[in-house]
Amino acid sequence: MKSLLDHINQFSQLPKTALRDLSKVLHKVELKKGQL
Repeated sequence: MKSLLDHINQFSQLPKTALRDLSKVLHKVELKKGQL
């Protein structure tokens, strides 16, 4: 999870809306990983 937080921190300069979109994408990716 630290790696994901690091990626989010790198995008901290983006608007909050962009962060929300990224968080949604990351969540979907994690769900797909869980299924695999």
